Amino acid sequence: AVETQVELLRSRALAARVVENAGLVNNPVWNPRVTDRGRNFTPAQAAREREAVIDRVRESLEIERNGSTYVIAIRATAPTAESAADLANEVAAAF
Repeated sequence: AVETQVELLRSRALAARVVENAGLVNNPVWNPRVTDRGRNFTPAQAAREREAVIDRVRESLEIERNGSTYVIAIRATAPTAESAADLANEVAAAF
């Protein structure tokens, strides 16, 4: 029950939804290549870029159950406190 919810929160599918909903592919905090936007990307390059952002988001998250309670903690690490809070809130909203 709760552990299943934790695994869903950690899933690649949820991270992909967060990246899409929050437009993180276009956010320089999560995608340093945003400055390369002047170039034309092939669909394969765009897909690789999106996958890299999803990986970066997943690596930035720590999701765990608090002891034996029904509380799940969502922690995010980012260059700024605001970016970290935004990511954690986006994950909660997408769930």
